[in-house]
Amino acid sequence: TAPLDMMLAWIASLHGSDLATRVADTLVHARHGEAPAGTRIPARTRYGVDDAAMLAAISAMENHLEDLLRLEDVADSAGISARQLERRFKRSMGMSPMRFYLSLRLERAAHLLAYSRLSVRDAGLACGFSSIAQFSRAYKAMYGLSPSHHRKKVATDSEVI
Repeated sequence: TAPLDMMLAWIASLHGSDLATRVADTLVHARHGEAPAGTRIPARTRYGVDDAAMLAAISAMENHLEDLLRLEDVADSAGISARQLERRFKRSMGMSPMRFYLSLRLERAAHLLAYSRLSVRDAGLACGFSSIAQFSRAYKAMYGLSPSHHRKKVATDSEVI
């Protein structure tokens, strides 16, 4: 893992620790000493959050990407009210909890489109979208490309490398 750690340190020096953490998480790599091998980087590190209720909410969201939770369900899993959860997310993450949840789902969809053979429809369903139209609109709003165009771009970019 030493070369990977070196690469992540280099990315952090050039582009900041946020990007290095996202790259490590995408590669499902935990730095030596931070967590056992093969585990995901903890949400505490990925998002820079120490609030136990927010960490519980993020965990609930990550565990329910396909079968969506309502805001009240997420708040219940965190042991706080929905309004309290909204305030904490806005303060710590700069967005509402449901916006954060949507971004998690879309990040997962982007990963599935880039690294799996799932159809666009199936990738959307696997991330909790009930229709291809809903998935495409949300995906394009976040990434600027439709899911199918994004997949083609990723495929073309990887051929160049």
